[in-house]
Amino acid sequence: RSRAQHRPRARHVNHATDADDREPGERRANVRDRAQRVEAQLDLGARVQSAHTDPAEAHAAPSDYFVDLTAHPDHFFVRGPRIGTDQLLLLDALTGYWPDAGAAGLGRMRGRKKVDPGAWYFKAHFFQDPVQPGSLGVDALVQLLECFCIERGLADGMAAPRFQSPAIGVEQRWKYRGQVQPTSKEVQADIEVTRVEREAGSVLVVAEASLWVDRSEEH
Repeated sequence: RSRAQHRPRARHVNHATDADDREPGERRANVRDRAQRVEAQLDLGARVQSAHTDPAEAHAAPSDYFVDLTAHPDHFFVRGPRIGTDQLLLLDALTGYWPDAGAAGLGRMRGRKKVDPGAWYFKAHFFQDPVQPGSLGVDALVQLLECFCIERGLADGMAAPRFQSPAIGVEQRWKYRGQVQPTSKEVQADIEVTRVEREAGSVLVVAEASLWVDRSEEH
């Protein structure tokens, strides 16, 4: 069993409007001043002891929600804020969405990716010891949070929304345990949103998240 746990991750959905006449540096300073510093206590073996959904429970939770991201549906790739494509598409599918779930009642989402032993990153990382870069696991969690923001409609009404990664002024911490290798079969990502804050011209979204490889073999 391998796990990379990341808690929390924050995202901004920003937009520029005619009414917002502040310079970019002023906007960044404003966000930095108002955003809370978020830290998390992560484990390296035992599960995180918190009030949030256990990763095993999140993995097994039933859901009728399913989106094939490899089909590039317009909802996630064309209209409004968009997620990455091609080599930057780090999830194959969204396999669960609970808009009011979680300890804070702000929602959860689950995604997955089938491991391709011929993936581009295995050829470059590392020589004679191919593993998926840990940073791509973190990016997959961010992408899942982006999908949540889109599905939840958090950018609705914004003139030209885009994702800011990471959220400016918000500390992030993560730790790794195990590896995703060419012989691995499937990666699953889970996020639980813990905070949503609307500011002038932006929305800050914070979540707890975990990434598992071949978790299904345990059940």
